[in-house]
Amino acid sequence: MSQFKYYFNFGSAESFEAKLEEAQKLLGVDPDNYVPVTYASQVDCYKVVMNFAPMALFLAFLWYTGRYMGQKISADFERSDNKIVKMLKARVTKVFFKDIAGCDEAKQEIMEFVHFLKNSKKYEDLGAKIPKGALLVGPPGTGKTFLARATACEVGVPFLSISGSDFMEMFVGVDFAGADVANVCNEVVLIAARHDRSEITMEHFEAAIDRVIGGLEKKNKQISKLERRTVAYHEAGHSVAGWFLEHAEPLLKVTIIPRGTATLGFTQYIPNENCLRTKKQLFDMTCVTLSGRAAEQNDLEEVTKMIYDQVVVYGFSDKVGLLSFPQRNDASAMTKPYSSTTSAIINSEVREWVSKAYDHTVQLIEEHKKHVAELLLEKEVLHQEDLVRVLGECPFKSNEPTNYDKFMQGFVEEDKGEN
Repeated sequence: MSQFKYYFNFGSAESFEAKLEEAQKLLGVDPDNYVPVTYASQVDCYKVVMNFAPMALFLAFLWYTGRYMGQKISADFERSDNKIVKMLKARVTKVFFKDIAGCDEAKQEIMEFVHFLKNSKKYEDLGAKIPKGALLVGPPGTGKTFLARATACEVGVPFLSISGSDFMEMFVGVDFAGADVANVCNEVVLIAARHDRSEITMEHFEAAIDRVIGGLEKKNKQISKLERRTVAYHEAGHSVAGWFLEHAEPLLKVTIIPRGTATLGFTQYIPNENCLRTKKQLFDMTCVTLSGRAAEQNDLEEVTKMIYDQVVVYGFSDKVGLLSFPQRNDASAMTKPYSSTTSAIINSEVREWVSKAYDHTVQLIEEHKKHVAELLLEKEVLHQEDLVRVLGECPFKSNEPTNYDKFMQGFVEEDKGEN
């Protein structure tokens, strides 16, 4: 038998056997001596590895990614857990509100949470929704952590201190959403329970509205007599103008009590329910805004915008004509759709209209501002009945009842029914 091995390629096994048999017949080989043909199955390891290599690499990538992310998340929580355990084990000096000097207004507000936690059933019986927490805002070193520690000690619960960065790493998306009406109603219940009342009155509603729209009353805010008198005359100007102008929004209350977000005082009006406004209505609204003798910056900004809208947008100016150039806030707003000549006319008209409104306002409030300001300095808060005694009945009253009139009429009918 030959020791040589021959390797060659062929297409089909059946075709190869047929040609081999035909060749042996032509050579006259005895069929019993035909070359035996056997088949042996062999696996090409290289091809197998190359076929499965992409799938193996993909699975390895998924495994590594999952393991890495799992370790990272676990490490974040373990780090926070270690800090909490460390805080729980550490001996922290107990701090109470009596140990904190100053911060009287902040302590007064944060002490409400202590009362909530200690007397939660009292508030729940009145239907109050107990706050889930408080946000202490202020520059570093003003006592935020100190107040939080005192709150925990007063209630007798653990105090856990975690930095804001660690908190945001673990829990992202802390959000706040709510309706002002719901906030007012809930604040009403809290105020009633705070004063040990079993029923809610209109006084509680007024106090809740003042707190929601104006912030916490700043009882300890130091104001000089000159500043207080200036604020009183400023708010008196708004009150007198709103009282004697036909198209001004009905005046509800004026106060010079400092509050958190309302600076040193504010005048509260009943929103006008008219959908359309005439040129005379806009003029009266401008006069009311200008009626503060010491006009604040936000008053002047509002007046400027109102007058520009009348001249540029609504087409109320005879000199500019029936043209409208709506104000745009995008990048193209830098390019005005009118010439420099038209711009000069618009600016001249705005100055003239503001001057006219201011002169009319000064003439209107000159006679009555002193009486209102002196009474405001004496009482700090004036309601409609107080203004009626000083200014007389409002000369302009709508024949159509507003939603506020219907609301107050409901209370009157309820009182009659009880009596």
